[in-house]
Parts: sequence; structure tokens; C-alpha cells
Amino acid sequence: MDLAAAGAALKVFACHHPLREVEGERVAGGVRRGEAASAILAHAKIDLILTGHLHLPFAIPLPHGDGRTYAVGAGTLSVRTRGNPAGFSIIEADAEEIRVTAQGWTGSHFEPFRTWGLPRR
Repeated sequence: MDLAAAGAALKVFACHHPLREVEGERVAGGVRRGEAASAILAHAKIDLILTGHLHLPFAIPLPHGDGRTYAVGAGTLSVRTRGNPAGFSIIEADAEEIRVTAQGWTGSHFEPFRTWGLPRR
């Protein structure tokens, strides 16, 4: 697939397992070849690499290419939380920024509990 043909469209790659360790969290089973894979995706100008597995919301820039490829982890709707409320993330993007808002369950409703503003290329 020619990703250059996608132009300014938001380019998203999704996989279950994070491609790199997240500060403060170890990835069970380790991360094999994830650094190489994230570098390939960054050089292909993928905007977001969406992952799960950790049950922890996060949004971090990857240290490859122009630094505008981001690893974004989803929270979880299960009871297997890791210090964060059960929840999900809302991702919105315009020409300048990608906004990731983690929604957390309060016991009666979901509400935002963490937001990241990620500059676009």
C-alpha cells in the first residue's frame, strides 16, 4: 500500500500488543522487534499506533522519524484495571492536532480524566 497516496488523512495502525515499553509499566512477555516495527511505521508517517494489552491509557511520541508518530494505549472496560478507572478513549483530529481523551467510569457515568494534545505533521 502506498501511504503517500493517503495525503493529509489520519493514518492509523492498530495492534493488540504495544510496540515498546511504557514508562512505569512492563509489557508481559516483553516487546520483541517492537522498536524496529515502530521505526518502520514512523518512517512511513503513520500518525497513530493504537494498542491495548496494558489496560492503561497513554499517548507518547515515538523517537523515530520526525517525532510525530504516537503510540496510543487504550484503557479497558474490564475490571482488570491498573490504577485507572475502567474506560475508553476518544480520538479527535484536525489539521493541527490529534486529541486523545481518556474517559473513565465514575460508578454512574463516564467522564474525561486525562487528555493529550499531540501535534500533527
